[in-house]
Amino acid sequence: MERILFIFTVFIALTEGHQKPEVTMWPGPKEIYSGDTLVLSCNGSGQVTWFFNDKANDKSNETWTITAVSTNNSGLYSCQRGTTKSDPKKITVLEYIPPATLSLISGLPVITLGDSVVLELQDDEGLEGWFCRVYKSGRARRIKIRPALMSSSETTVQIHPNILLKNESPALYWCEHKKTMKRSNVITVTTTDKMVMLETLPEPATLGKELVLQCLVWGQPIISEAAFYKDDKQLESSSSTYKIALVTKHDEGKYRCQATYKFKDNKSNIPHTVTSDTQVLRTKVAPPQPVLTIKGKDMSCTCEKCTGSHTYRYYYKRMDGKLMQVTDGKVLTDGEYMCRAVWDQGVSMLSQPIYTRAPQGSPWIIIIIVILGILLFVALIIYIWIKRKHANDAAKAQEAAYEELPQTKDAIEMQKTKAGEQGGEGGYEALKRSKTDEKEGEYQTLGAGEGKGGE
Repeated sequence: MERILFIFTVFIALTEGHQKPEVTMWPGPKEIYSGDTLVLSCNGSGQVTWFFNDKANDKSNETWTITAVSTNNSGLYSCQRGTTKSDPKKITVLEYIPPATLSLISGLPVITLGDSVVLELQDDEGLEGWFCRVYKSGRARRIKIRPALMSSSETTVQIHPNILLKNESPALYWCEHKKTMKRSNVITVTTTDKMVMLETLPEPATLGKELVLQCLVWGQPIISEAAFYKDDKQLESSSSTYKIALVTKHDEGKYRCQATYKFKDNKSNIPHTVTSDTQVLRTKVAPPQPVLTIKGKDMSCTCEKCTGSHTYRYYYKRMDGKLMQVTDGKVLTDGEYMCRAVWDQGVSMLSQPIYTRAPQGSPWIIIIIVILGILLFVALIIYIWIKRKHANDAAKAQEAAYEELPQTKDAIEMQKTKAGEQGGEGGYEALKRSKTDEKEGEYQTLGAGEGKGGE
């Protein structure tokens, strides 16, 4: 039994010794973009030798981290364990921006131990099929996101990774699509156990663009003095920020800052002076940037440096700072508008924003509308007057018809009979009046005699 176990152990050792190593890559296996951070790993056992385009280099660790890759890093990568060499892995670096955007919306690129960040993923074409990963402590892990949030109708989602511990720095975050080669940019977050932090971008700085470095203190105390250093040489700065107007290759290097501060409730009134951890500043080439023009409501986008087959997308900057895609290329309302070129593998930079007002209607159109409104009002008044006039004329005509109504034959004969018996209307009134006068005369005569005797 012991002999069998010994033979099995020797067989396993020989198998591992002759097992062909393999190069794995994070993030991957998707498209690689300018400015990405790549982590190459060589599995197996034994001494490691790395090769780039079949040329050995001085890297001997199991993992090889390449920061801020460029087109110069395109080529074949392989590794060797002992005498066995892996198959080459081809890497092509694109000068586009990834089609999906991953950004920090809470937290900073440098955070304190035990803290975390909040990320946001955005894809104009919807989030169905997307998932996110984090590479830390030599392993890539999947970040939990509610499936209901990753639908085709949603274009943005917030991501809440776990806290970062000391052995998990730096951490690389990115998102990728299950079925396509799409993925987002890479966000790098590091941790520190110091009170003072040098904050820069979570990605390499773009050549030709502005960059601002900040010297921050945890807890936001009063900073009385701050100094910045590059490669151990102090830089000129009079505040807790250091601005680089136009980034060049010369600006690459190791940066740190030193801050003198004190808290408001510090009764001893003794300031503290602390130096931050060193941060390495890398740069990347600026992707192509189109130019936006607006005429009336129509927007057009042009890009001289954009090669290959591409289309354009237009955006409106909302009040909250987020971009809303304008599908028809028309100005919606007053505000800032931008555009970008779009390829299957990625997108260009956004154009410089243009503030514009939504075009108003032509003054001639407004005048015509006002005149038509007045004419319509006058026509309505005339219509009401004519209608009332017709109603009045109809009423008068009806009354006239009643007055001129002819008498019937029976009514005429009856009137003739009465006129013959009573001598007409005049005779009837005279007869009636004479009888009444006789009675009244009798009453008056009696009344006069009685009146005299009584006195």
